[in-house]
Amino acid sequence: MIAAPAPIRILAPAKPSTQFWPDLAARDVRRILIIKPSAVGDIVRTLPVLTALRRRWPDAHIAWLVAGHCADVLTGHPALNQVICFDRRAYASVGRDLSITQAFTRFVLDLRASRFDLVIDIQGLFRSGFFSLATGAPVRIGRGDSREFTGFFYTHRAAVDERRMHALVLNTGMVAPLGVKVQPSVDDLYISPQARSGAQRVLAEHGVAVGLPYAVIAPGSNWPTKNWPAGKFGHVAHGLRCRLNLPSVVVGTAGQTPMAEEIQRHEPSAVSLCGKSTLAELVAVIAGSRLVVANDSGPMHIADALDIPLVGVFGPTRPEIVGPFRRTDGVIRAKLPCLGCGIKRLNRCPLAHRCMNSLPAEDVLDLAAHQLQRSASR
Repeated sequence: MIAAPAPIRILAPAKPSTQFWPDLAARDVRRILIIKPSAVGDIVRTLPVLTALRRRWPDAHIAWLVAGHCADVLTGHPALNQVICFDRRAYASVGRDLSITQAFTRFVLDLRASRFDLVIDIQGLFRSGFFSLATGAPVRIGRGDSREFTGFFYTHRAAVDERRMHALVLNTGMVAPLGVKVQPSVDDLYISPQARSGAQRVLAEHGVAVGLPYAVIAPGSNWPTKNWPAGKFGHVAHGLRCRLNLPSVVVGTAGQTPMAEEIQRHEPSAVSLCGKSTLAELVAVIAGSRLVVANDSGPMHIADALDIPLVGVFGPTRPEIVGPFRRTDGVIRAKLPCLGCGIKRLNRCPLAHRCMNSLPAEDVLDLAAHQLQRSASR
């Protein structure tokens, strides 16, 4: 049995920024817009900012501009007054299709008519910066490390740098100059009663009764290079059942069904919910689990936000920046010098994806057992 890896070191400035905007901190803010369209994990890591803004301005109207496929994470959140959905694909033909151009124009005009007086663009890309400018808000805060010339869209730029800060630390730095103190809590991620009952229903339909302990396995991610082989996840699922008497529930999108089928070839008892639950129900499924085994993906960040024991398999991304914030000792990686390369496409990796392919399933299983034992002792 391997020794548990040492917790990763979360990157944060050695000395906190002295940046402070007293004129803004003293403002009577009435209408706030957060811009963070995607992805699921990034949105989850931004939720502490939402709850901090609500504590700071309890009577303000707070809205969030989000991609439609991620909106379920925010729907019904008690700290949020409005969810503004933006579908990038729906507006792909802007400038070439008259009806789509008109719809996009109406969307922008509606943003303007909302009369926000504070906009915080945590995304930091051209599109989000453009929306920030389009609101006409007198205060538009962007990232100091923003790309694609977005700095021209903001009135203020926070001293943050995604190359040298953990994502949650960066998000905190976006509102710190306003005098807003972010204190992450497991309550930042809201789970509605409807989502909980829906999760129980879909689990029961697949033979997982209420109260039955289970592990969640999430074999997918938004980069092919972040995916540990599905067959190895299958070996882990088999080991969890045989060694720990813990059945597995595989989660993911409908497009990740082949991964679930590969896992089931190694562990036929594994239940697949790929494409069979909403995003809100997925959060509730994770909340009810004993353990989550995943790549660097939304489910892993959901587990970390809820303080669920986890094992996160990392390769091309840097866990000290984008990894778990609470469960840092749940990160596992192969011992290679090329880790954190940032390569997104398999055909661009000169080492045949060794960072993920060479990591043994037994090592992941051992760490999973350690995480469960550690959780029980806590």
